[in-house]
Formats: sequence, C-alpha cells, structure tokens
Amino acid sequence: MGDELDIEALKTKHGKIFKVSFTPDDVFYVRRLKRAEHRRIDKLTEEQPQEERGDFAMLKIVETTLLWPKKDNWDDDPSGYVPMLSNKVLELSGFTQNILTEPV
Repeated sequence: MGDELDIEALKTKHGKIFKVSFTPDDVFYVRRLKRAEHRRIDKLTEEQPQEERGDFAMLKIVETTLLWPKKDNWDDDPSGYVPMLSNKVLELSGFTQNILTEPV
C-alpha cells in the first residue's frame, strides 16, 4: 500500500474504518481498538513510570489503530493530535457515555 490510500483495501482487511479530520490536509484513518489490544496496552502502561503513563497509553492506542497515514514520529505534529485521536478511537471502541438506553 505504501503511502497511497486504498480505502477499499483497508475496509477489506479491517472491517469498519473511520476518517478523522483535524483540517482538510490533516486526515487520519483509524479502526476500533479490540479488547485484547486494550488489555495489552493497559499492561504495558502499568510498567511505565507513573508520570509517563498517560502519554504512553495514548500513543500506543494511536499506534495500534492508525491505518493511514503510517507515522513513526509525532514530534512535529500539533500537540493535540495524539490525545484527540486516542480519545476518538476509545469512543469508537465503546468507551463512551453516549450509549443508547431506554426504559422497557
């Protein structure tokens, strides 16, 4: 796939995918985080120094679920991209308060 975006190939491989746009030029494609991945990230995060756990977990969530573009380094990107992408992935993965409930 290289740097070329092939949405159909991503859908075939990962199922549902999601487009997250910060600006028209800063667009990312992600997938949901799986339970086993979340548990692995939690375990790895616990091994980190307390003061680094938040950043570590957010970065691992993004690294795990980011489909396109592939990124090895976020240092030159706006500082909010990793936390916001991580939050969006968690929301898409069921970590949300916006769950439909209704009396029966």
